[in-house]
Amino acid sequence: MLASLQGVPMIVHSVRAAQKAQIGPVLVVVGHQAAAVRQCLAGEMVRIVENPDYECGLSASVKAGVQAVPEHCAAALFMLGDMPRVAPETLRSLAQSYWAAEKPPAVVPYYHGKRGNPVLWDRSQFSALAALQGDQGARGLLKAFGSKIRALDVEDQGILQDADDPASLARLHAAFERD
Repeated sequence: MLASLQGVPMIVHSVRAAQKAQIGPVLVVVGHQAAAVRQCLAGEMVRIVENPDYECGLSASVKAGVQAVPEHCAAALFMLGDMPRVAPETLRSLAQSYWAAEKPPAVVPYYHGKRGNPVLWDRSQFSALAALQGDQGARGLLKAFGSKIRALDVEDQGILQDADDPASLARLHAAFERD
């Protein structure tokens, strides 16, 4: 989250994409290195959500995020802070797809047949998300819903690009240099 890409921390790139999408309030769940992340986001229009159980894995961050979503929000877009190349247009498209017809349990982006992130979840699924355990996301929930999930084809490679290790961070650096 704190790695610099073109002089800006990775998390700031992700937050600014969410802000530019203008689809709702931006909440940032912090745990590991919370003070440093909070400092990076000083001056950004975000609400910081503390995850004191971050050592329990990704599910604890999902749970903290779900609990913090304002009551008036019908859905929430779960973004990963280490995916700084997701375009604001993609975020808007996910929201538009959700509202276009009956609200699906989730809207999932695909780039050339590959499933990516972020995923937009309907509020009806928040209790299932909050029940996740360990260091896993909601992949199992997506599989369980099968055809009820709305797949959205996007022309945004950013939905597949994260920084989980030094090699993937190097690829992100190269991608930012090309742009």
